Amino acid sequence: MTAKEDLEKKLRARPRPIDRASYRLEWQAAYLALLDSFAGWLRELPPDLVRVSYRETRQLLHDDLGTYTSAPMLDIDLCGALVCVEPLARTSPGCRGAVALSRTSETRRFVLHADGSWEVEPPSYGYKRHLWAPIPLTQETFYGVLCDLLR
Repeated sequence: MTAKEDLEKKLRARPRPIDRASYRLEWQAAYLALLDSFAGWLRELPPDLVRVSYRETRQLLHDDLGTYTSAPMLDIDLCGALVCVEPLARTSPGCRGAVALSRTSETRRFVLHADGSWEVEPPSYGYKRHLWAPIPLTQETFYGVLCDLLR
């Protein structure tokens, strides 16, 4: 094999540059759909117990995408306990994106997989964290995460 052929082979094996605009739009659409799901699920609870509001967008810096403005964050008021939903990044190891649901010092992450499904990651604290496996995000698991954050 000549050096030229070797170079061509290596260049073909390298990942292609991404289309940043499409990449960002895809991520933002997935994040907005998640926020819509959360807001819809919360509307099923009595309005005197839960209030939902959107607030300013957040600037994100990503190695592949550069700096961009994300979709708005979501604030959830659960009888005075404030929970914030915000995007973390377009990609995280092993997933296509991540979103944080946090209250004071406790945070739970939701990760977006290549097939478009969301999962709830194990808590980042606790001595039994190693026993957890990620679970698919459903309305029931979302309510469970909120219950955990209220403890």
